[in-house]
Amino acid sequence: MNRHDPQLGVFIRKHASAAALYCDVTLLSVFGDADQKNKIEIEEKNENNIWSVVAYFKRFNSPIGAVNSFINLFRYLHATRKALKYIHKKKGRHDISHAYILLRPVFSKAATVTSVSTFLKNKMESAGLKNNFTITQNVVEPVEKKSSPLPANNKIKILTVADLVDKIKNVTATIEAVAEISKHNAEIEFHIVGHGKDANFLKDLSRKLHVLDTVVFFHGVKTNEEVFQFLHACDFLVMNSRHETFSLICIEAMSCGKPVIATDSGGPSEFMNPENGILIAPGNAEHLTSALKKMITEFKTYDSELLKKFAGENFSASETGKKFLEIYRKVLAC
Repeated sequence: MNRHDPQLGVFIRKHASAAALYCDVTLLSVFGDADQKNKIEIEEKNENNIWSVVAYFKRFNSPIGAVNSFINLFRYLHATRKALKYIHKKKGRHDISHAYILLRPVFSKAATVTSVSTFLKNKMESAGLKNNFTITQNVVEPVEKKSSPLPANNKIKILTVADLVDKIKNVTATIEAVAEISKHNAEIEFHIVGHGKDANFLKDLSRKLHVLDTVVFFHGVKTNEEVFQFLHACDFLVMNSRHETFSLICIEAMSCGKPVIATDSGGPSEFMNPENGILIAPGNAEHLTSALKKMITEFKTYDSELLKKFAGENFSASETGKKFLEIYRKVLAC
């Protein structure tokens, strides 16, 4: 949705697509952009039964953080109001606002709250955020397999798709484990899709370990459709986060018939089982290395059709869309 980052908010778009199977949905997004000339720019497009409106405001940058926050909040609210007027002029007023930005005033006044996992619900409640919760899991929309973006060789291809923010995703540990394993197993490759503030640090680490562009490969940010081509081409996925509210990429890998190594870090704990992969302790280098070695030798033993069936039956747009429809009917009946 964001013109600078095609992956930003992808799970929200998928929730909107699910709701759009049963409702008339307009998706509104508001972003700051320091490079644009106009104070506010509005873009629109129709995609997957959804009319999307994106409002960009000119982000203010100064050395004083408090000033930035105040001015950008004002510009954000102004852009939101202008976009809503634009929507109302074209389609009339809406019946329900389904917000995905967590602000305490919005939360406390909401008719109900949705959460992608029980883990996230419990975390919000422990932070003092009380309301009526409904679990509406993230949605997988499989993309047909096309040409492979990975080298045509016989090497085992390990994949990570993540924002490269190491304190959360802990890609460092995966690079270190793969580098060590590669000393004794030359038949593996580790491919990393994503970008973030630690991208250069992770490339430097790979260079120091003598695996950059020989064992470890960085592919940068990709669209959701392109990510699926990487998932189709890999042999298994690694998600080594320290904490995750859900981890949609794990389910997307399964929808492509690929097993997963994931951390017992919140959301994945609710759907991982021995038939779809290996669950490991977060921040545990020994567990990670052991799981990688095991998966490298056993990934072919996983039933790809069973993995696809699991993802399709439990995380389909149809089932999540029905949940949203039920929620909206209850709210409108109040």
